[in-house]
Amino acid sequence: MSSSAEEHTGPIPLAIIRAVQEGDKDLVEQWLVDTEAAYVNATLPEMLQVGRWPLEGGTVTLLTLCIVCNGAYTGRREMPHWGHELQMIAIADYDFQMLAIARMLLEHGADANLDDGHGVCPLEYASQHVFRNALPWFDLLLEFGANPNVTVRARASPSFDTTLLGKIISNGGLRMGRAPGQGRAPGQILGLARALLRAGARADSPHNDGTNPTWVLEQRRRGLEKWRRRRDLHWKRSVQRGRSHDLDPHFIELSNMITGVAAAGSFKKWLLRAHIDVLILRTQIQRGRAALPPRRRRPRGRDAKQRNALAFVLRQGDNGVVWNILSFWRDAG
Repeated sequence: MSSSAEEHTGPIPLAIIRAVQEGDKDLVEQWLVDTEAAYVNATLPEMLQVGRWPLEGGTVTLLTLCIVCNGAYTGRREMPHWGHELQMIAIADYDFQMLAIARMLLEHGADANLDDGHGVCPLEYASQHVFRNALPWFDLLLEFGANPNVTVRARASPSFDTTLLGKIISNGGLRMGRAPGQGRAPGQILGLARALLRAGARADSPHNDGTNPTWVLEQRRRGLEKWRRRRDLHWKRSVQRGRSHDLDPHFIELSNMITGVAAAGSFKKWLLRAHIDVLILRTQIQRGRAALPPRRRRPRGRDAKQRNALAFVLRQGDNGVVWNILSFWRDAG
């Protein structure tokens, strides 16, 4: 259960708030050293406008301010119009500075589960405010103990409570399969879901309406397939006209990952299933209950290398060596 930000009110100088907005890590670090990090979980003394996001006073901590500023790029020094490439370099540098300040705050005792008094934790702030580089923020917060199964409030229905994984699937799944160019990038949705599952998020965690992320994803898949059939019926020659209504491959991979983790029981077990299948096949071949497919012709070049590697993994190699090879083939962490 996350604690409330109202319990950690304390003085934060306006110069430090400005330093966080501008990405001045040295000044923030000096303040933490001088105060012995006594106010690392303190809240902003008054309301602050960050881009189009008003942050209430007495609720938002410096860690949350880093997240919101990184999403809105507010407080960043005005850049001359030197061209798109130099602007992207400046933005990337600002991203790096904000992540560095956030890591420094967390290392000095900032609470990664501290909500703002309204039930919104830093992890949910990262999902709401940061669109282009949300994955590094998720990895950072989860590394410092953020709860991957935190309950969040769905924006469409105030009475509907769900997990953060369920919210990402519900809000991003439709755009992911239907219009990949809109909203969050499909690959980023997949990365956020993978980060939550790796940290221990439950794929079958029930919502307060009796559903779970697996059920939500299946409903999304059915809705997208129905939409695709309707569009294909309207444009009978959509493929010839350059309009493809196939499901996004990231959406298919996300669906397979969620259902696989739910069936396996955990993310690590799901990752190891492919390794175990290879080892079972290896055991069957060694016992004579299975065999490699017969060669129709003598393999040459790349085909020969692939067959020799397959024969080594399934029949000839030492168990320890084979397991080491499998660890490079697919991440088991």
